[in-house]
Amino acid sequence: MARAYLIFFILLNGCGSVCNRIVAADEAAVQKGKDCGAQSSHYNASTCNNNQNKCSTDDVHWLNTFADCIEKLPVCLDGQQAAWATQRFACSQSLLKVSATCLVAIQ
Repeated sequence: MARAYLIFFILLNGCGSVCNRIVAADEAAVQKGKDCGAQSSHYNASTCNNNQNKCSTDDVHWLNTFADCIEKLPVCLDGQQAAWATQRFACSQSLLKVSATCLVAIQ
């Protein structure tokens, strides 16, 4: 149990935060989707990290689910714009499960 708490604490603080994961995943997605016109969502890791304490454990779970999905996006090749955009949009569905308090605080 102590180990689980330590892992959770590390994820909430410092370089391993969910906020940093989201920003890195978004930047990687922009690179993977550059041939399809992908644009950044302009996540701000500093704002997110400074306000992440307003997010519950469930919120952090769904934010990590979002980051996991974005990280798994394939490289978008010419002619695959619609399919790739649909995949990227599908990732955002996990954000619907994040509390409004959390989302407003970290944006």
